Amino acid sequence: MRIVVTYLLIAIIAAAGITPAAAAILQPGTYQMQWQPGVLSWSRYGTTNVMLRLENMTAEEIKSCEGLKSSKCIKARGVQFTIILDESKGSGKGYDTAYMIPSVSNLDLKNATAIELARVNSLIVTDRSKLYEVNLHTGTESSSPVKKYAVNLSVYLAKPESEVSRVLVEMAGAWSGAIKTDEGEVPVILVDRNGNGVFGEPFEFPDRPIADMIEFKEQTSDSREDISTAKFFGKAVQYEDKLYSITASPSGETITVSPYTGDTGRIKVLAKDGTGESISAFTSMIYGTGGGFNVTPGQEIVVPDDSYKIGATLSITKDESQRSTFMLSMNSIETISVGKDEVVELTIGGPLSMSIKVEPDGIVAKQDEELRIDLEFTIPGAQVMSISGASAVEVEIKAPDGSIVDSGKAPFG
Repeated sequence: MRIVVTYLLIAIIAAAGITPAAAAILQPGTYQMQWQPGVLSWSRYGTTNVMLRLENMTAEEIKSCEGLKSSKCIKARGVQFTIILDESKGSGKGYDTAYMIPSVSNLDLKNATAIELARVNSLIVTDRSKLYEVNLHTGTESSSPVKKYAVNLSVYLAKPESEVSRVLVEMAGAWSGAIKTDEGEVPVILVDRNGNGVFGEPFEFPDRPIADMIEFKEQTSDSREDISTAKFFGKAVQYEDKLYSITASPSGETITVSPYTGDTGRIKVLAKDGTGESISAFTSMIYGTGGGFNVTPGQEIVVPDDSYKIGATLSITKDESQRSTFMLSMNSIETISVGKDEVVELTIGGPLSMSIKVEPDGIVAKQDEELRIDLEFTIPGAQVMSISGASAVEVEIKAPDGSIVDSGKAPFG
């Protein structure tokens, strides 16, 4: 079974010989949050990034949007906004302007934020020297508050490069506040990771593969390197060594904290390399409607009884004397059920197989042209998402009669 790999990397820090200090205890209550426009997440995985597919606008749509200069405008729709890419110098001159409209139905440029774009290699990106802002609703009701976000865009070009395939929308803005503890206060922010304007949403498979987050940390210059402070919403949220029930109002204006009193089970994660040997150099997280929890290799953790998926990054080495040969990231397809008082032990990784990805029309090589061949890696029970590191495979290209036409090493990762 193939597994999809995600970008869940968990920092694990061991302090041998040091007795940990007593954990602060969050105090129950409902806390008011304050909107901070232009604030990015404090951890690299807690930003509000939305990837949208772009599609051609019809002639009628372009005509109805007074002010567009190109006859080849392209649009992308988010949950509560529309982005239109225009060529201000005329059709065929290149996309250099984006209009972000706070609506998915009323495409009136009078309500739009005009954003300048510039070509950088294979990307068309926002002019980062300028600040672009757009007002969007937070919450589920039309009467919910309208808040100001700072936005950046990155347009990814397809092949041929004259075509546009998708746009990445980065929205900076967050609710911030503080939760009382028995030792003082801990700063927090709420992050709407899927960009739909609703806060506090947990994972729901398969309909909602991205969950919102709450982050426990005061913003500092180096805080984006520490992702252990970012927690997914779910049945329970772990702070220090305790589980809490933490919910946010859909608009994000308030959060409510109380001790978690639901049923729990335990889970233990082990890992194997491509030869089936046990390894300890890996990071992992289990995530689901129960929440998201960092896993320390070989140790049991307490989680709400629920169904989870697992994302992991394995450090693969050839022998004990070498550093990591490559890093392998994966994510499970099937869910793992953890029942009340149940202890679940599971193993990730295992034999790694590789095959050539065959296109519908086959692989066609032409004289004097470079041929790119994609490799697919599979692991039992997992889908490989990424491989990084200096690695290579031996490749032989054979003629129909079995003779070798060419051979060599093909790097990957």
